[in-house]
Amino acid sequence: MHPERGPRDDFFCWKYRTWYNLRDCVFRHAWRTTEGCATCEQGAANLRLLGKVPPRPRWARVLTWEDRRRGGGGR
Repeated sequence: MHPERGPRDDFFCWKYRTWYNLRDCVFRHAWRTTEGCATCEQGAANLRLLGKVPPRPRWARVLTWEDRRRGGGGR
């Protein structure tokens, strides 16, 4: 059984088997926030569909999964 679809959820993520927001998927894929999302073909396809990477938040540093594995850094 799949979780319910929220009001902002516009696609189904096959890797994590949940409804999700396309823009959030593209952000996680493009900024490599988790290893699973960074290497996901569905995220790459969603990036092509969206056409651009959402900007990083100005108020926070975005850590990639590689940064967290090394214990610091960030973009």
